[in-house]
Amino acid sequence: MTKRKSGMSVVRNKDTNEIVAIKWYSDLLDEAGNQRYEVRTKEELGEYWFNYCLEQMKEEDAEEHKAAYHSPVSLDQLQYEGEIVADNRTPAYYLNQKEEEQENSEKAVFVEEFLEVLTETQRRRLDYRMKNPKISLREIARLEGTSLSKIQKTFQQIAQKYKKVSA
Repeated sequence: MTKRKSGMSVVRNKDTNEIVAIKWYSDLLDEAGNQRYEVRTKEELGEYWFNYCLEQMKEEDAEEHKAAYHSPVSLDQLQYEGEIVADNRTPAYYLNQKEEEQENSEKAVFVEEFLEVLTETQRRRLDYRMKNPKISLREIARLEGTSLSKIQKTFQQIAQKYKKVSA
């Protein structure tokens, strides 16, 4: 995709390099999909308006150069890339983020309190389940070298302790 021009530009004589006309670009496209423009010579505009337009173009170019020099990124030179120039962080975003942090810290405190209530064996067996939720009680019993009924009893005790702590 070619970059479309906007505003004005000068037309120069190929032999003398003298400015002979001003070209105004339109946002509209012609039938072939090319950007429309109009060309006005010095005679058509009159000397005053022709010189005025040239001065305006010089001032605009100087301002653009100054802005590009003093800015790490010139927005005029970027094509919109979405998130690179958008800031979606609203006051509601910050409020939600703060609430989530508070909830997460409350959950962390709850988990710590709950783990303190468990015995070392209960914590170890629960850890098997937390690391691999698909592991069966039978597999935990095999890893622990104990019976399935003891593992089932441990998880029943863990559930009871959880209910006490969360109540």
